[in-house]
Amino acid sequence: MSNAARKPSLTVAIKKSDIESEIENYKELSIQIKALEAKKERLKASLVKSYFASNDEYINKDGVTLATYRSQIRQAFSTTDFKEAHPKLYEDFTKPQKLFVFLVK
Repeated sequence: MSNAARKPSLTVAIKKSDIESEIENYKELSIQIKALEAKKERLKASLVKSYFASNDEYINKDGVTLATYRSQIRQAFSTTDFKEAHPKLYEDFTKPQKLFVFLVK
């Protein structure tokens, strides 16, 4: 294959000597993100309990809505119930999917 016919690479090369460092950086970021997500959930729970338990929106002094807390109804397909009620159809419409999973130990 000629150079003109090759597809450009979309990967970013990391030197082998830097891989362990990059994996450690990834792990540290994952830990920080998990801690921030937990902190965000605790703050949301506190706001809901303290203000939004009796109000469905917060409007600031300028009349701008900063947050709302309202119920929503969504339609969801119950795969479990469908599989139980129509096992053959479920089997006919399921297919294997190839996934790439990145795990850091």
